[in-house]
Amino acid sequence: MDLDLIVRAEGMVLDRRGWRPNDSVFAVSRHDGSHSTYRLWAFRGDDVEPAEYNETELKALGVLQEVPSGRTVLDQSLISQPVGRVPFRKTYEAERRVSTSRQRADFYPLFQNRTVLEKLFIIRGDVTEELEISVVQLGGQAYSKA
Repeated sequence: MDLDLIVRAEGMVLDRRGWRPNDSVFAVSRHDGSHSTYRLWAFRGDDVEPAEYNETELKALGVLQEVPSGRTVLDQSLISQPVGRVPFRKTYEAERRVSTSRQRADFYPLFQNRTVLEKLFIIRGDVTEELEISVVQLGGQAYSKA
């Protein structure tokens, strides 16, 4: 089954120094172990220049790395530098598009390394009538006010 994934994060900057995506993200390998493909990277925010790069531009920038595990790693720090930082209490939208594949009975892990209050999944396509979706949020350390 071929998948075209759009991973979009929207939010408000809570860091007083401002924020821009500067970490490395990755797409897991296709069902056959070959590398998934980044089709688009985009970033928009209040008081910063918007940026958008397609697959060809991402490759030309040298920000993609195919590692032996099958993951395709995207170093966002190399492409968000010219964009600038979204100021404190301003909003942003970051988007990545990935093409990959899975077996008909399989899973696709999505990782979120920051606190998320809401997740929305929109699934479209010919197989959606037969598709069963389960979303599992792994627990973490519980914090209490002291």
